Amino acid sequence: MIDEPSLCDRARSGDAEAIASLLRRTEPDLRRFAARVCASRADADDAVQHAMITVSFRLDSFRGLARLSTWLFSVIRNECRKYERIARRWVLGGDDDRAVASAHPERELEAHESLVVLARAIRELPSDLRAVFVLRELEGLGTEACAERLAISEANVKVRHHRARKLLRASLEDADRIDE
Repeated sequence: MIDEPSLCDRARSGDAEAIASLLRRTEPDLRRFAARVCASRADADDAVQHAMITVSFRLDSFRGLARLSTWLFSVIRNECRKYERIARRWVLGGDDDRAVASAHPERELEAHESLVVLARAIRELPSDLRAVFVLRELEGLGTEACAERLAISEANVKVRHHRARKLLRASLEDADRIDE
């Protein structure tokens, strides 16, 4: 078995098998960590996926001062925080609403319930629409960067983003009607 530093060196030089081996080795630990840190299973899965994509495309930015897994854990932790911030912004309507929600426990409970409904609605989007929605809304990528990452046209990104938002809006309105 090849040690992690040697695999990292090979992976940095573009060895696809070394990258795959690194990902296979770290995935179980990353999944366990993400399940503990992220607010939902969907966020945990997304965080792990993002960490693996980061390894695949940005391994050259890993300086090797710590173990690769340490770097990946920090990527996952940051992703989980980002998902939480974005979800709160969507549900509560702004970044400063965390303090307001904490001062009003009933509002915090409503916000949490809304986050659960929103996460479920996002997971239920068709995968092509979900990919665009996540990159645009959660990752904060622009149309051009999203098109490049998904290898589709900018027009296609715009159409998929519009459809995803439309489906989410309808899904959330249906959830509101059920609650009434």
